[in-house]
Parts: sequence; structure tokens; C-alpha cells
Amino acid sequence: MSTLDERAAGCLWGLAWGDALGAPIEGWTEAEIAATFGAYSELPRTLDAVPSSKRRQKRRLGLHTDDTQQALALLAVVLSPGGWSPTAWAQCLVRGEQLGAWRGTGRHFDGAVQKLAAGASPEQAGSPSAGIGAAMRTAPLGALLHAQPARLRQIAIEASAVTHADLLACSLGYAVAFASARLVSGAPAGEVRAELPHAVADAEAEWLGAGRARWTLDRSASFRLSQALSALFALPQRGLRVLASRVLELGSPTLGAGAPPAHPNHGYSLLGGLFALGVGLEEQLEPRGALLEVVRLGEDTDTVGAMVGGLLGARFGADWIPRERLVDRLHLSGYATAVCSGAAPEPLEALLTREAAHSLRERESQR
Repeated sequence: MSTLDERAAGCLWGLAWGDALGAPIEGWTEAEIAATFGAYSELPRTLDAVPSSKRRQKRRLGLHTDDTQQALALLAVVLSPGGWSPTAWAQCLVRGEQLGAWRGTGRHFDGAVQKLAAGASPEQAGSPSAGIGAAMRTAPLGALLHAQPARLRQIAIEASAVTHADLLACSLGYAVAFASARLVSGAPAGEVRAELPHAVADAEAEWLGAGRARWTLDRSASFRLSQALSALFALPQRGLRVLASRVLELGSPTLGAGAPPAHPNHGYSLLGGLFALGVGLEEQLEPRGALLEVVRLGEDTDTVGAMVGGLLGARFGADWIPRERLVDRLHLSGYATAVCSGAAPEPLEALLTREAAHSLRERESQR
């Protein structure tokens, strides 16, 4: 049985591993993955097997992407001498952009950072997105603040809202953090499944109230995530394929007009986000095999992989993770320790500068 510290560190390692494992096949279909690799059973050793048409990103194998970058940056802000504030988080995002640190980011994140750089307040800068790009970074926050539930809820939702101005995306960011916190604390998956819809509903109610009116946020989803979680967890568990089908049933009808086809790894909160929570809280599973099964489905493999990996690390620790395959494992180890100790492993500027160097190398390899 893993200890609390092992689970807290495992959350960070799991997020980074899920991100790196899914990165080489991000955007692929399940059929393309199977045709190229057969059973995608590990992180590829080289890109030789990858068709030239699929090498457009030329990502360095084992290097984390924006999912892990933003998780590390959020931890660094919370652990900084000044502590958490939406302003400090906004300044971190803008500084990372100035240095060229961010890589693989989406248009909604980019749009929010551009608005912040132009002088928008953190409360007004978020992009109109109900995607999973905020929730991908919050599992280690839950591990860090597992014993401070009120502070965890505040930071998880505020950090989400700075980039994603939609209650659905923000609620998902909190849901992942809450589940991580409870798993790190040793709560069984079934207990967390029972608690999660109520915790999310309470957070949704807070952000629907007048006390949060200064934040520009699309609140039309109201209690949609908590209701979807209640419906998902009301059914008996029968494996990940059945879970994926149920997620499609719940999430597909809520997709907007013109959206890409529904998929369990879709970058929408009620598809990829709901699926990640369902997998992370499936009672009978083996973590390594479960994560592989998720990324083999294709689509948004690195982001859903990061969310699932973070939850499974928070639950099982890190013994199942091949940490030696991660390029930046030395520095990741410092953050895994920080999640347990609560002491910053380095100044924020050092993190952003190192990430900028990694990103420059990646950009140069893509020319």
C-alpha cells in the first residue's frame, strides 16, 4: 500500500507520464494508431515507425507538453513567496509567453494570454471555452492542497477561469483537483465517486452566485457537470469500453453545432473530461494498462492521458510509471517532492527559462 507522500508525488509523475505517452499520437485515430504500432504498448523508442505524414509535430519523445508545463507553473505560483493570486498566475502566463516557454498550446489558452499581455484583468481575460485545457493542470494542485479543501476549490476554479471563461471548464478543473486530493488522502475510488458530484455541485452553486459576478464567465451550463457525474456514476462499472460508451451518451447531445465528432477523448469537458474522471475512479483496474487503453483510443491523447495519469498516480503512487523515459525527470522529481513538502523547488523564473530552452529546441527541430 502506497503512503500519502508516495501518492502525492505519484500524481505529478502520473500527469507527466500520461502527457508524454499520449504526445506522439495526439490527433491520431484509433485505427491509425493500431495500423502503425499494433498494440501501442509503450512510448516509442524512435520516430522511425511513424509515417512522414504524421511527423508534423516532431515532438521529442519523452518530453512533456503544455499539459505538464502548466501544472508545474501553477504549482510554482502557489508555492512562490507571494503565494496564490489570479494576478500572480496571469503574470506567470504572460512571462512564459515572453520567454517563448509554452509549447503545444491551444487557441483558447493563447487567446487568454494575449488578452492578459494587452492589459486585461485576470477576471476578464478567459476565452469562451468549455474544453479540458484548464483541468489538465489541476491534479497536482489537489495533491498539494489535499488538506486545505476551501483553498483548493478557490485556486482550482480561479486558475481555470483566467484562461477558460466557462463554468463547465472551471467546474471540471475543480473536479479533477478534488478527486486527486481525496485519492491522495487515501479515500477509496468508490467513496470519491460518491462524493464528487456533490462537491462539484457546491462549487457550481458558489460560482453561480453574486459573489463571483466580477468574473466574466459563461454560466449557462449551470449544474451540467455535477449532473453528468451523478448519471455516470449511477451505473455499475463494466470496464473502460462500456464507460466510454456511456460518456458518449451523456456528452454527445451537449456538443455545439459544428463541433468535431464526439469521442471519449474529445477535448470537451463532458467528453474527454468526464471520461478521464470515470477512468481515474474505476474501481477495478491496473494503472499502466488502463492508461494505455485510454491513449490507444486516439484523439486528444496527451491531455486526456495527463488527466488520467494524474488521477491514477494520486491513487496508486508512481511505481507503475517508467520515469526513466521522461526527458526532464530530474526537474520533475523536484516538483514531485515539492507536492509532498510544500517547498518550492526553484524560482518561477528558473522553471520558465528551462521550459523556454526545451521549446526552442523543439521549434528548431520542426524547421
